[in-house]
Amino acid sequence: MTTATAAAEPLTARDWVAPFKLPEQSHFDASRFELESLGLDLGAAFDVAADERLFILGSCFARDAMHGLLKRAQQRTHADAPPLAGTALGHKYSAFSIVQALEFIDRIAFDERLIVELTDGLFFDGHRHPVVLRPSREQAHVEHLVALEQTHRELQSVDVVSLTFDTIEIWHDDEFDVPLNTPPPIDRIAGFHDRFRFRRTTCAENRDAIVEIFRRLDAIAPGVRIVAAVSPIPMFATFSGEDILVANTYCKSVLHAALTDAINLAKHHSINAQYCPTYELVALQPRRQGVWRAADPAGLPDGRHLDESFAHGLIAGALRELQRSR
Repeated sequence: MTTATAAAEPLTARDWVAPFKLPEQSHFDASRFELESLGLDLGAAFDVAADERLFILGSCFARDAMHGLLKRAQQRTHADAPPLAGTALGHKYSAFSIVQALEFIDRIAFDERLIVELTDGLFFDGHRHPVVLRPSREQAHVEHLVALEQTHRELQSVDVVSLTFDTIEIWHDDEFDVPLNTPPPIDRIAGFHDRFRFRRTTCAENRDAIVEIFRRLDAIAPGVRIVAAVSPIPMFATFSGEDILVANTYCKSVLHAALTDAINLAKHHSINAQYCPTYELVALQPRRQGVWRAADPAGLPDGRHLDESFAHGLIAGALRELQRSR
């Protein structure tokens, strides 16, 4: 007669995957949420040499957090550091508006008919942001051309381009078949619905647009290194009619997938593009109070603007990761 042997202890999740010999960062570890940088590997994305020239293209997050991270990573925070390149055209919020901007930049041309006259006689340029209404079409047109000329010069000699993608929602100018960079004012344009149309773009469309951005940048500045990210800043509003939290999650997920696919495709064409995990760095922080700036001195975090001390912490964390990786 045999006696039953004691049942073996159940395997833990880590024991079960141990034979796969995964790197440490491929295992889930809740203690990472206690780290300011979440234990993310930031060194590769922010390994920028002190003499490399930076160009920033994308949303407001690109010009605030990403600019600060990159400049501090290359230890160029002193007062006489070279000015940031890429500011002339302002913020760009979608892959489609960036493609359109690069087309304008390449030709240094902008059709003045794209500038829309409002019902009060002012003129709206939907391809620049922040939006500033001008008293004449000519003035708005000249300002846009000047910005294109400056941007074209800057792009000729850059070493690193930082791209940040913000949204998949776009407004389209059907009369001229171009995407806008910012929503047109519905209550100030006669015949609005005959000319402008809202679109929520697909993952495949965004992937193709990002691939085109990579191609154009590499053509303008051969060998340029591209550091690309998804903005963690939530959309202010969605034109889809959905709940903003649902729409925002969908938007960022589509952008993440599209950008990852585009980077993988770029490798086959010897284009140097890499993903920077700033979305995860912000969106996965466990404490909202320390991440977002308060709406007023006594208010709750507004959920859309990074707290300055938190941003400085990110920069410090990125530098520590960079130093460890070198």
